[in-house]
Amino acid sequence: MATVIEGNVDLNNCKSLVRLKGITEIKGYLDLDNCPNFKDLGELKKVGGGLDLFNTQIKSLGKLREVGGGLILRNTPIEDLSNLEKVGGLIHLSKDSKITEEYMKKYKPELLSKCKWE
Repeated sequence: MATVIEGNVDLNNCKSLVRLKGITEIKGYLDLDNCPNFKDLGELKKVGGGLDLFNTQIKSLGKLREVGGGLILRNTPIEDLSNLEKVGGLIHLSKDSKITEEYMKKYKPELLSKCKWE
């Protein structure tokens, strides 16, 4: 069963959260900043606002297709943007991220102009 959350979800500093389960869409923002054990977005396909994954263990965005605001992936072991097609704001990545300019040119050229390595 698909679950849509109509508002914002603020779970920052949630030390024990590992994954989302059963949520397909969040109409507002999703803040998972500083959830050091978080690894899996589960069935999530769309976030209407920004998505903050700073300081998580996320390696792949899985089924996520769209983020309406900015996408923060700094200080993560992210390796794969998977099904991501649209981001409304900037994509913030660490300078040492495995998601490099070369990766973006090869796999996600439509999103390259939104990337900021910092």
